[in-house]
Amino acid sequence: MYTQSQGPCDDCRGKGETINEKDKCKVCNGKKVVKEKKILDAEIDKGAPNNQQYVFHGEADEFPGVEPGDVVIIVQE
Repeated sequence: MYTQSQGPCDDCRGKGETINEKDKCKVCNGKKVVKEKKILDAEIDKGAPNNQQYVFHGEADEFPGVEPGDVVIIVQE
């Protein structure tokens, strides 16, 4: 019996590039992204209807070469 599987390269994780160990950033470890917590204040209006949406443009996860998405808060009673 033969099986075949495909997956991303363990060295570059499918990105096609590697960074020398001596050149890697000590904070992100060469991933080019740092995890950071951010507090978003959403002022919900009194009497906001069910499913009212509040959108924070460009506040979602950021990655190099990719435009960040939006954070959407939906009011549910």
